[in-house]
Amino acid sequence: MKSTDSRGLTALATLLDALASGTTVRAASFAEEHDFARSSVFDLTRRLEAAGLVTRSGSGDLHAGPAALDFAWSTYGLQGMRGPTEAVLLWLNDLFDAPVEATCSGDLLLCAPGRSPMVGPVAQEMSEPICDQNGTERMRLSLQPTAAVDADLASMAMKRAIATLEHHLMTSC
Repeated sequence: MKSTDSRGLTALATLLDALASGTTVRAASFAEEHDFARSSVFDLTRRLEAAGLVTRSGSGDLHAGPAALDFAWSTYGLQGMRGPTEAVLLWLNDLFDAPVEATCSGDLLLCAPGRSPMVGPVAQEMSEPICDQNGTERMRLSLQPTAAVDADLASMAMKRAIATLEHHLMTSC
């Protein structure tokens, strides 16, 4: 392997690691911070975008793309759950304008777009397991409604979300 190949693999691994950690990544600042050539990083991100491993927001921030997310979910044996979970999170976020996320074994799988992951337990957090047909918890759905949200409505919405995700879990994984 040539040293330029090794440097390219290092850039790829470093970029994917930064995206996996949830850090906001911008190509130019990433290149500068890690001492990679800007042109190489821009070429790398263009290729990763084409492969679906990276997406770029309107502001230029890089995020894990759909193909990368599929790999992440398959790590937990939940490859069929990304789409339904994303739809449920969007629905809950739209309904309550509140942070909502899905986790597995304590690892963040997905949080509502435009929201930061939840930090620590709070008084209003609602967290429920999503179980398979054997009753084994496969993932967890958490909602952090504000005090203005009707608790009964939030509870009913969470029950509906859990039932929907458990149905998809049993039919697609």
